[in-house]
Amino acid sequence: MDLSRAYRIHKKELQILTENCEKIAHEVNSALEDTKSAVEKLAGATASTSKAVDFAKQQALSEFKNQLEKGSLKAKEEIRKWRSDTSRMLSESEDTLKCQKARLDNAIAMASQITKIGSPFDISSAYSVLYDTLDQLSKLTTPKLPSRISNVEFIPSTISCEVPSLGTLVAGSRGHTQEVEIQDATMSDAKGITVALSGDIVVAEVNTNRPVKVFNSNGLFRFSLKPTNRTECPWTVRVSRQGLYYVSTCAQFVIVYDSDGKLSHRIKPTAPFNPFLNSQTPDLRGLAIDKDDMVFIGDVKHNFISIHEPSGEQVGGFSISIPPYFIAISSSDKIIASASSRAGFQILSSNGHRLRSFDTMESDILNWVTGICCTSDGNVYVGNRKGMRGIHQFTDDGNYVGCITEYVTNPWGLAITPEEDQLVVAEETSVKAVQLK
Repeated sequence: MDLSRAYRIHKKELQILTENCEKIAHEVNSALEDTKSAVEKLAGATASTSKAVDFAKQQALSEFKNQLEKGSLKAKEEIRKWRSDTSRMLSESEDTLKCQKARLDNAIAMASQITKIGSPFDISSAYSVLYDTLDQLSKLTTPKLPSRISNVEFIPSTISCEVPSLGTLVAGSRGHTQEVEIQDATMSDAKGITVALSGDIVVAEVNTNRPVKVFNSNGLFRFSLKPTNRTECPWTVRVSRQGLYYVSTCAQFVIVYDSDGKLSHRIKPTAPFNPFLNSQTPDLRGLAIDKDDMVFIGDVKHNFISIHEPSGEQVGGFSISIPPYFIAISSSDKIIASASSRAGFQILSSNGHRLRSFDTMESDILNWVTGICCTSDGNVYVGNRKGMRGIHQFTDDGNYVGCITEYVTNPWGLAITPEEDQLVVAEETSVKAVQLK
């Protein structure tokens, strides 16, 4: 290759990489600004929260002076510790971003100068080193701050003569629960929910002839999955990695829509004949999709879970001792099925062998189990509508971890966001998000 041609090729390659690095530099600058903003917000949030503690203390001080003073000191110590831990995290993030910014600025300046005024000899001499540097920097991953890293709340208690308490400190992000602003004023019976890889939130209402609605991550309406006949009653919805929408309809079909919301095909599972049923027509409720896009469908009339290829072809299935109203697949391919009643939930092997059973009649924790979902780290989250209401966490081996939030009192369907930092919950007339990280 002659020097003139090499000059043109090398110059073009360096210019392309420079543009890529400029984009990364823009992301780094933006992240750095977010970090600075979070640091400023952190000081204001902690100061206002401390004032809230003082205000609650003053309101109750006359009756429970000694006990509340201890509660006040404990709450402020929790605030101090949380601020210290969060400040350290922010400082580390800021140092990383500043280092990335310096490297990017230096490389971009060198590349810009040599491609603008450098001779063919200059570009050829610097090409290898500069190319490797720019190529490495163009693949940088910019650290992302959790969306609620600087948030802290203090929730005052109702004063009781028996149990004096100022209130509850919700410090950090895990367990924080808030309503998602969904652009739908008519939502009345939302029980099915899922989150697509794109971040879209998909909600199914258990009302005859109601469309399943797709919202973006900000809660703005995008489009509907319209019923194919007037008798369909959406119960559960799932989205495959290929962008197909699967909807169970409390009837004999699971309806499949393409990524644009148009009808693709129907799946009709086959369950073993049951001579004790007046009608063999299935009642399809539970629905789950595993990491290979295999589809699991729960028939609550026959207490049967069928297994299907993404196309709908049935390739297996097994009977279960409880009606599978909700289904989830763990990262270790275990199947978790909920009866949406006091019958609790079960953990099954991939071939349907029962490993653990949680009967709420024997439980002090669960009383009416509803939706279930799993994360890639082996955790199982279960909704409970009676008794200790809220979202409870288990391992997929069946070990109880604890209640992550009591601020979801009427949970139905549960779903995990793609980043696994939030759990979204259908609560009939609203959708709530629970922070996991």
